[in-house]
Amino acid sequence: MMPATAVTERGITHNQLGVIYRNIGDIDRALHHYQQDIRYCEQGGDIFGAGQTRFNVAIALLDAGRLPDAHAYAEAALANFRTFGDRAADLIQSTEGLIAAIDQAVAKKAGGV
Repeated sequence: MMPATAVTERGITHNQLGVIYRNIGDIDRALHHYQQDIRYCEQGGDIFGAGQTRFNVAIALLDAGRLPDAHAYAEAALANFRTFGDRAADLIQSTEGLIAAIDQAVAKKAGGV
């Protein structure tokens, strides 16, 4: 339905499908669409957009109890945001907070803190 060159539009479409599937509780389908969005973001050189999607995926995976996957996506998002330095300071801080929350959930699940 879209030309192969419409990578931005394809990414947006997949992101929205990911949101829809997440909202109805189908995390696996949501993850598939989020991954497609990340691929299109990277293909189009939109590292910031890829980071935003990774951040959102990390939250979705945290909510689903998939803590190792959530941690991996949050770390990848943080790496994306750090490439923007001070311009992404708020997102860097939010992502560091998300990683701390994931780590806390891992510790709690393991019977720690």
